[in-house]
Amino acid sequence: YEMLSHFPLLLLLLAACAYWGGVQAIWIFFLPVAICALVLPNRELIALAISFPLRLLSTIISVEVLQLFGLDLTYHLTSIYLPGSEIAITDACSGIDQLEVLLFLGYLLVKSQHTSKRWSFIHYLLMLPAVILINALRIAVTILLFTFMGEAAFDDIIHTSLGYSLVLAVTVLLWWTGRFFPDYAEAPEKLEQKHVQGADA
Repeated sequence: YEMLSHFPLLLLLLAACAYWGGVQAIWIFFLPVAICALVLPNRELIALAISFPLRLLSTIISVEVLQLFGLDLTYHLTSIYLPGSEIAITDACSGIDQLEVLLFLGYLLVKSQHTSKRWSFIHYLLMLPAVILINALRIAVTILLFTFMGEAAFDDIIHTSLGYSLVLAVTVLLWWTGRFFPDYAEAPEKLEQKHVQGADA
């Protein structure tokens, strides 16, 4: 309901776009205007809504994988239970804080790897499973560090380093998966080379 309270602002801004640029301007500016009017004012609510499924999936994946390797641990929702200890996967561990910068980096990446808007969009959608997968790996590493180091595994330096590592790993994974799309061979750089070669001929 709080998000809907900003809906009149969205209509007002779209009306201004229509006044200055006509109906076509509404379609052109709809997404940025919607982000400014609805998303940014409700950023915390949206982040909380997204972070829980991210935390839940990452918890399930990390614990199930570690159990395959014989570690004695269980989970309930976003809490992980080790012998004599409990680790709560909070919003800060969901990857939501890194998601914003990853959305920007991912956009630049897919634009540089594709000439087709369809394949760019599909490739961009891989951002979310990549974040879940890498974040599950980060949680698994944290659990392993905790079993060997104890509470020192949650030191700010280690936690921050793992956060930066998540951004780097997701970016590399997204770049690597782009090589398997049909239009990768027609990346903008290669198209430019073809145009240059055609001009020389």
